[in-house]
Amino acid sequence: MQRDKKNLEAIMKNDMLKIDMDYPLEDIVVDIQDAKIPICVVDGEIFKGIIIKGTVLAALSKDEVDDE
Repeated sequence: MQRDKKNLEAIMKNDMLKIDMDYPLEDIVVDIQDAKIPICVVDGEIFKGIIIKGTVLAALSKDEVDDE
C-alpha cells in the first residue's frame, strides 16, 4: 500500500497539472471548467487533493477545517 501511494504521488508530482491551495476560487472555476485531465491541488510540494472536471475530492487540510 505504501509503495502504491509513493508511485501515485510521483506521477502526480511529475505528470499532472498543479494548482496551489491559495489559488483564488473564481480563477479555479474558469481554468478547470474545460479541463480534460485531472488537476492536482498542492500546498507547496504536498499533495492535498485532486480536481476532476470541476469536482474537488479531498482538498482541505486539517488546519483549515479546524479554522471554520
